[in-house]
Parts: sequence; structure tokens; C-alpha cells
Amino acid sequence: SYLIALALVGIALLARLVFAPIDAGYQYITFFPVVIIAAIIGGFGPGLFAAIIGALCAQFFFTFPYYGFSAESLESSFWTSVVFLFDGFIVSLSIEAMHRFRSKSIEELKEVQQQNSQIRHLQQETEMLLLRNQSLMKNSMDGIHIMDAQGNIIMANEAFCRMLGYTQEEVIQLNVADFDALQAEDVLRVRFNDLVGKKFLIETVHRCKNGDLINVEISVTGVLMGEHELVYASGRDITERKKTELALQEREALLSAVMKALPVGIWIIDKEGKIIFGNDYAQKIWAGARYVGVEQLGVYKGWWTESGKLIEAHEWAAARAIKKGEISLEEEIEIECFDGTHKIILNSAQPYYGS
Repeated sequence: SYLIALALVGIALLARLVFAPIDAGYQYITFFPVVIIAAIIGGFGPGLFAAIIGALCAQFFFTFPYYGFSAESLESSFWTSVVFLFDGFIVSLSIEAMHRFRSKSIEELKEVQQQNSQIRHLQQETEMLLLRNQSLMKNSMDGIHIMDAQGNIIMANEAFCRMLGYTQEEVIQLNVADFDALQAEDVLRVRFNDLVGKKFLIETVHRCKNGDLINVEISVTGVLMGEHELVYASGRDITERKKTELALQEREALLSAVMKALPVGIWIIDKEGKIIFGNDYAQKIWAGARYVGVEQLGVYKGWWTESGKLIEAHEWAAARAIKKGEISLEEEIEIECFDGTHKIILNSAQPYYGS
């Protein structure tokens, strides 16, 4: 930039020498535009440099006595030189300020463009996320409903509406207390006060629009969206599952009652070979029970009636059923009960391969 400024001053000097005599005056007329051009090209430094070199050239070539420096020439042109240099300083400084303002504006514009690009990218991601969430809510088989901190429904999918029998317009008018038939309104209000950041699974009962009661399993998550506390809930109807569980419990209770009442001693051993159940009659026969594994069945003492040989732990019918899958029927054995008495029993074992 400084070499360009020097070259421009040279061109200005040549132009002044060519187009007018040296004593024609206006010694700064070709140098001032050069100061402006140098400042535009290089900024404050090259512009001020061009002003100083231009002032020296004007003093040397166009101030009497010409082609030299003298005290007389310096005195006669002092104030014009000062004004020229001051003007050159002001012009260079102003153009430098314009350069800096332009550079700052370009940087700010780039930052704004980058921010706008980021905003557009975030908007696209947000729109895609919104569309995905809407699609998940629409196509989910679970009843999804979003509530505020007071339990008022603000959004629900079609599955939730179908589950309770309401329309979309009706369901957003509901509060959780309107359809939760298991918990009192004051209890629900307390539970909703501190849900942000928590997640849990609950089972409750919902009241449908027609008054029917259904068992539901709900996954509840409290979230903070901006300044708003929201509760995200995803529920499914488990009425049939609860009926099946109840029926199974009833059958298990009935089976347990029957097994306890049977006048036959029954022992149940799990797949690891440990005794897990002995009915009342079995414990009556043995005068007690020892819940051990097949390797410890030696605590149950017995002898083969035919040979009188002591039955080892691995020879018991139950051990053979567990380890080998053997079926044993009515093996005659003499046993020693836990109270020391002896009895003759018929011992059987059947492996059961359940799921």
C-alpha cells in the first residue's frame, strides 16, 4: 500500500510538471486527489504517507526558489503546507474510519447471516421434530395425553379419545379428576404439584364417558417446557390383562386349596432341584419337612423294602425325575420320619415340563 501511495505521488508530480509551468501556482492540486486515492486503497497510513510526500514534492518543485529547499521557501509556504497536511490527515482518518465501519458492517452482516442460517436450521429441526411427534401421537396405540400442572388436558391423541369414548373437542375440556376413578381430586392435586423431572409407571382406573371403568397402566413424565410445567402421560387399557391375572390367581388359589386338602402327600421341586412346596398331608407323613435340594435329599431317610438297602440322595424318585426325567410309580419304601417313627409308603415322581 505504501509503494502504491509512492507511485501515485510520482504520477501526480509528473502530471503537474507536464500540464502546467512550475511557477503557475496550485502546487497541491494534483497531490490532494492522490491522498484520497491512497487512503481509499490502503487506509490511514498510506493516505498520510502520500500527503507528507506530496507536501515535500510541492515544496521542492513548485515553491520559489524552485528545485530546492530554503528557509525563504519554507517560511513562505509554511501555512499552506500545514493546511495541506492537516487536510490530508483529516481525509485519511475519515476514510480509515469508513474502512473500519465497512469491515465491521461486513463482519456483523456475516454474523447475522450465520445466525439466520442457524435459526433456519433450528426451525427445520423443530418442524421435523414436531411432525415426528405428531406422527407418533397419531399412530400410537397407547393413549397419549399431555396435561398442565393442574391436570387439565391440553392435548391428546385419537387412541386416548377412543379409550375413554370422548371426541377431541370434549377431551380437551377434561381434568384428570374427571376420568381417574381411583384417586381423589385432592390426592391428584398434591401428586401433580411435584412431577417435573420425575418419571414413573402406575396402574389406576379410568372412568369412560359412558360410565364404564377400565384398568389402565400409565407411564407418567413431568417436564418443564419454558416456564410451563407439563405432564406427559402414555396409557394403555389393561382391563383384559387384569381379568386374566385375577382368573389365574383364583385358579392358583383353588389348586393350592385342593393340594392342601388331598389325602396324599405331595412335594413340588423346582427345576434347580429344590423342594419348594409340601402339602399338609406330606408333612404329616414325614412329621415335618426339610426344604432342601436333590443333593441333600439324604436328610430324608428311607430303605428299599425288598432289599433293605438305604436309599442314597440321588436314588430318590424325585432326584431321578429332576436329573434323568424318569417317571416312578408306587415304589414301596420304608421311611424314618423326622420324629423317629417308621412307616411304609408308596413313592411316585413325575417330571413336569411347563413353560
